[in-house]
Amino acid sequence: MTGNLPAETSSFIGRKDELDRLAGLLAESRLVTVTGPPGVGKTRLALRAAADCAEGYPDGAWFAELSPEQDANLLASVVARALGLREQSTRPYEQVLAEYLAGKRLLLVLDTCEHLVGACAALGDGLVDVAPGLRVLATSRVPLDVPSEKILEVAPFARPEPESDDLLGYDAVRLFVERATDRIPGWQAGDGALMAIGRLCRRLDGIPLGIELAAGHLHALSAEELADRLTDPFDLLTAGYRGGPARHRSFRTAVGWSHELCTPQERLLWARLSVFAGSFDERTAQAVCADDRLPDVGRVLAELVRKSIVVRTGDRHRLLDGIREYGREWLRELGEERVMRTAHLAHYRTMAARLDREWYGPDQLDWADWAEADLAEIRLALDYGISHGGTACLDLVSSCWIIWGALGQMREGRYFVERALAAGPREGSSYARALWVLGWITLFQGDMGLAERSSQQSLAEARRIGDVEAMGHALVRLGGVRLFSGAPHKVEELMHEARTHLTAAGAIDTIDDLVMDGGQAMAFIFLGDLTRAWGVLQHMHTKSRSRGEIWMRAFGDLFRSQLMLARDEVHGADRAGRESLAVKWRLNDVLGVAMGADHLATVTMALGDARSAAWMHGAAERLWLTFGLTAMGSDELAAPRVATAERARLVLGDEGYERAFEEGFAASLEEVRDRLS
Repeated sequence: MTGNLPAETSSFIGRKDELDRLAGLLAESRLVTVTGPPGVGKTRLALRAAADCAEGYPDGAWFAELSPEQDANLLASVVARALGLREQSTRPYEQVLAEYLAGKRLLLVLDTCEHLVGACAALGDGLVDVAPGLRVLATSRVPLDVPSEKILEVAPFARPEPESDDLLGYDAVRLFVERATDRIPGWQAGDGALMAIGRLCRRLDGIPLGIELAAGHLHALSAEELADRLTDPFDLLTAGYRGGPARHRSFRTAVGWSHELCTPQERLLWARLSVFAGSFDERTAQAVCADDRLPDVGRVLAELVRKSIVVRTGDRHRLLDGIREYGREWLRELGEERVMRTAHLAHYRTMAARLDREWYGPDQLDWADWAEADLAEIRLALDYGISHGGTACLDLVSSCWIIWGALGQMREGRYFVERALAAGPREGSSYARALWVLGWITLFQGDMGLAERSSQQSLAEARRIGDVEAMGHALVRLGGVRLFSGAPHKVEELMHEARTHLTAAGAIDTIDDLVMDGGQAMAFIFLGDLTRAWGVLQHMHTKSRSRGEIWMRAFGDLFRSQLMLARDEVHGADRAGRESLAVKWRLNDVLGVAMGADHLATVTMALGDARSAAWMHGAAERLWLTFGLTAMGSDELAAPRVATAERARLVLGDEGYERAFEEGFAASLEEVRDRLS
């Protein structure tokens, strides 16, 4: 089944009527919003409904979690990522999504829209307007308020009647009992416990999250003791919130009561963990949250997991939205918000610097996984750093150049680099570095004019302040501009000059050592000097293998495949090309995937399969469109593609070629990956 719906991690209780109504709304309307108070179970209901009807959507049911994203400008980017799109061009993401979804029959779940409600309304309404086969299922505390919207309001579970002789007939009570037995195997609820659970559920107004939190305290208190603890004085927890809806006050009572049952250290960590936008691991929590008052974060974190304050999935942890909001209020009360945001920024600045240093080594897959998992936190740190200016934001955004240029995040990289350059000081080494990073990103987007200007500005500033290393890196980017702008004969001189500067700065042992080799090899290929190209690639392969590096080695495999094909070693070229693509898919390197797919079409044509070559051309064209320019606008890079298309048309005829091309163009990323593997 196509899609990315997260698996349920606990049993689903009740809600049959709501599921039936939601199925009916999705059948008759193309935009449905599930609304309700915090903690009522909107996300669980939407996910269950999506899973139940997923078979009716040939292009899948997809889930976009929006709670970690605070910037409305990045909303469409987050949704595109959830759909598996790696669009990096300068085109608006809304346009990219509209084009991608236009011919799809697909269900898209937008989860937690209330903090971006205007942007979600515009995006959802716009997409269903241009994509007839699309259904959007949103969850939000408030409606999106667009004309096409249908609304399902979810209420808390029914409150058990005090005199009921069938308490287990109430979903609220069954939820408590099931969560209790999940946490304490063998636990059983006798008559006294059931009566106490009924009292608890009434006092918590049937709010599922509050009930689950209550069950999380059973390891320390009995059901009767829990019910006795939750008495009228806890209404004080809603002080200052009397103006809000009653259902929200009830939620705050439920969460506040659980807060009161935590130890002082658990409350402190709860507040500090609210600084994270999404998920985090224990090591990161320790780095950001620990101090003399809270030295052992791991032990306290385990207790919060046991009490259901923190949700753990594998080695990742997160706070649910309402619980995070409650923690942030306490963080402000403690006067620690600025301290924790600064610690969060400092941690990700340190981690990004490590990524920059260690990328030229054997841990590239681990770093790629880290960047993927922590991208929401990196965004949050960048937003905070940019809002405060200074060199910190320039240093962080520059250290992330691998994420922007090698791991499929060029568009976000450009967004953040341009903001950082506007906010930070416009002089010095940090400024020069951010400029060449912008040159790097825009080079691969095909924006050669900006790539040229940014790299030249970086070089000029580096020369002004005598930063020899920055001069070298800027020259590498200028070499790339020449390579893809019709002047490959100038690359050797620029790379030689860059290497001289980097050697003088003691910075030759960096990934740019291989970037220069790769650029030089491509220049020789474009110039028809295949012997020198082969020599550079052999040297590059030896260096990358000695370091355990795979990102540039995969580019080297692609270039070696091109040379093998030129020597009529077609089967060897096919193997090398597919090996390169396997790495590029794994790293989400959109540039490497696009280049590899185009080249494999040429190899396939050489193997005599014109129809598959045309299909691959269609798939490659779709990939190139994510950059805005096929083959980055480079005539040299596009030449093999053009020649292959002409040969395939001679075999298939124009109609046959176009039919196979369109099939490849319309194929899903999963189909393309399978066929090119």
